Amino acid sequence: MTRNPSSSTLALSTAFKLLANVYRRHILHYFYGTEVESATLSELSSHVQTTLAEECEEYRIRLRLHHQHLPKLADHNVIDYDRRSETVRYWGSSQLETLLSLTASNNHS
Repeated sequence: MTRNPSSSTLALSTAFKLLANVYRRHILHYFYGTEVESATLSELSSHVQTTLAEECEEYRIRLRLHHQHLPKLADHNVIDYDRRSETVRYWGSSQLETLLSLTASNNHS
């Protein structure tokens, strides 16, 4: 469900690049198909660690999300990431959500 239907359209190649990373796919799956529109960095890092059964410590996942993956999604207007409050607001993208629907039955990996 796209939260902001007037959001800019992503090129298909950009959508694939955003979905190429498993962390970003799990972040998007956190919001996709639910009414959840916002989350904290802690909630997202815990979700990624749990769903991936990551051996990595959660603070390392937080660092990766904070410095790499959330800014990349924000750069393409899929989310809004407030670094100070560590809050993520999901805007969505119809292209990403179409591709996510195809991967939803594939255990989100």
